[in-house]
Amino acid sequence: MSGVHTNSELQQKTKRRHIESPSYTSLPDKPVSIILSCLEDTKDLLNASLVCKQWRRVSKTPVLWKRAALSNLTLTDNWSTFKSQFEFLAKLDTRGMGFSTHINKVWEALGPVLGSIPTLKFVTLGSVTCPVISVLLNNIKGIKHFEAQYITHESSRRYNDNKQVSELELEACSSQPHLRHFSLCSSTLLKLPAQCDLKLLRKLQRLQTLSITSFVPGSLDKAGLGFISHLRNLSALQLGSCSNC
Repeated sequence: MSGVHTNSELQQKTKRRHIESPSYTSLPDKPVSIILSCLEDTKDLLNASLVCKQWRRVSKTPVLWKRAALSNLTLTDNWSTFKSQFEFLAKLDTRGMGFSTHINKVWEALGPVLGSIPTLKFVTLGSVTCPVISVLLNNIKGIKHFEAQYITHESSRRYNDNKQVSELELEACSSQPHLRHFSLCSSTLLKLPAQCDLKLLRKLQRLQTLSITSFVPGSLDKAGLGFISHLRNLSALQLGSCSNC
């Protein structure tokens, strides 16, 4: 009779359907790793790790963490979750990252972790304070690209027009001989320490881009800009104020 099937026929159809449509949880590790490597955002990778035990295990493979984009993630000062994954980290991007505790506390805990990663060369930061910049430059070795897009105020003095003033120390830059791109943009006014000697920046012979905006008027004049003539590879320079910040 049309439309009527025996148990044997139904079992065969069910078996055939199962073969034609394998479950994603039955994939070998290599295809799963390829799928996860296509995820650009770290949050997506973390969400994918919740699919099953196999995906969670594969998602922790350090090779998948060569680039960490931490947007839409809220982090604490406990970085133990990422420490093993960061073994081969080459690019760190924290734009859009949230903080559940004080920003300096989070970065003070992360600094030594990042400093132990020899492959880390590119650092792009979202919201940071001046002390955080010093912590990272002192801990991470061999940086080629360092960018902070939003330097915010921590506990600084007042300046004209009710703007905050943060003290920026640049001495740590001199310990980064491989640095090629150095860019800082601030939502507050920046002031160099009284004893700041910018001559130390002469060591950055590979530097191609130097951009630091929102300085207190006159701050750079006192520090001296003679070091710029020694940067033979410098092709882009911006020092002073920025209308976009």
